[in-house]
Amino acid sequence: MEGQNYNVENNAYQAQPQQAKNTIGLVGFILSLVSLLCCGLVSIVSLILSIVGLNKAKQLNGVGKGLSLAGLIISIVSILCSLVLVPIMMPRIISSVNNTWEQNINSTIYIQGNTTSYY
Repeated sequence: MEGQNYNVENNAYQAQPQQAKNTIGLVGFILSLVSLLCCGLVSIVSLILSIVGLNKAKQLNGVGKGLSLAGLIISIVSILCSLVLVPIMMPRIISSVNNTWEQNINSTIYIQGNTTSYY
């Protein structure tokens, strides 16, 4: 009999009103935290869900407003960090991969005279 109260006067059970939930705001907040760990890959999605969650919070008299606002702020920070760090780090990563690839090719095959040795 969860969610129900017994009314002694009417001798009957009455259902309790459902609490309003803002699931979209919660999902936006969780995805914004994930976007921090994944270098902003889901930042746009979390930003959109957080905005929708804020709009829903207005309809629900503020339910979930804090999580939606936190998700919005974290999403914006994650997007800004991605926009700043990706152009700085990408050339270094590509250069490192190219150097590693060249070292592997040069150290694998060594041709000496007519014989080929693999190291």
